[in-house]
Amino acid sequence: MTAEHAESWEWATDPQSPLWCVTFTSNTTVTEVLRRYGTLTQRPRLQARVEVADLYEQAFIQGSVLRAGSLGTWSFCYEDAGAAGSMPGPLEALSHETETLSVLKGGDGTNRLSYWRDGMPVESFEPGNPRTEPQPGSLEEAVNTRIATALGDPSLLSALEVVAQYVGAPLNANTLSGPLLTVLLSQAREPAVSPASRRDSAASQPTTRSLGRAIGAFPPTT
Repeated sequence: MTAEHAESWEWATDPQSPLWCVTFTSNTTVTEVLRRYGTLTQRPRLQARVEVADLYEQAFIQGSVLRAGSLGTWSFCYEDAGAAGSMPGPLEALSHETETLSVLKGGDGTNRLSYWRDGMPVESFEPGNPRTEPQPGSLEEAVNTRIATALGDPSLLSALEVVAQYVGAPLNANTLSGPLLTVLLSQAREPAVSPASRRDSAASQPTTRSLGRAIGAFPPTT
């Protein structure tokens, strides 16, 4: 892990957060990102994390708390007690006419990094899980390279470093705990995606292999 990002990932290794998911969507406003998750009928509020205890109580029963903000030209959406952002429906909606990266820390110990573009899955893999040789220029290749040179950093943090490199900035704990547009996502809600953008459901399922479309070369790991 690079020294300048070392403190940025404290939230990612917090033992009190065994499950979380964060998405990054390019050139899409924060309000539109929340709409694509399926929150169109609700009104997001700009709140710090300590102000939304009531939403977490509701989410424990029926959904997930979405907290969204921006990093340059990217909008992120964080769930620290849910995984909607790792599922095909929301990822199809989020990546409509753009691109979305999703990082999941699974409560069962299984982590996943997914990359979708224009409503279709490009890559989906478990960081650090040895498999066949990844495609040159892919996210998986970049993550494997960083894992090999990261001096013992967990594979999940290597994946976050690669994502930070791709979007141009790390997502730090101060940003996540500060004021963000916040809303409750009910499990009963459907992701907001236009009918014209729907793909065949079988084709849109993320797999455990690269789908053959490189996203571009990454600079050497430092």
